[in-house]
Amino acid sequence: MERLQKKHLEKMKEEKLAGGIAVDDVTELETLIGEIRDEEKLAEESRDSDGALKRVEEDRQAAEEMPKRAMERFAETNFSFNAAATTTDISHDGPY
Repeated sequence: MERLQKKHLEKMKEEKLAGGIAVDDVTELETLIGEIRDEEKLAEESRDSDGALKRVEEDRQAAEEMPKRAMERFAETNFSFNAAATTTDISHDGPY
């Protein structure tokens, strides 16, 4: 199949370069090969766009998760700081 597609592409290039020269009529086989090539190109583009959409969705989810994690870390740090401040024994010999 790959060989047929390559041969078809070469023929199409020759016809394009020939310009005003009359060329053979396109056969049904050549038409089908062209259609198959177009379908494969569309399928490849679809796979690429699906992968891009998946990456965008993963990035969006990660971006939503970041502030949550930051707040959790802040809360943990703030809690441990407050806990340390209240449990520290502050004894001194002064009027205050």
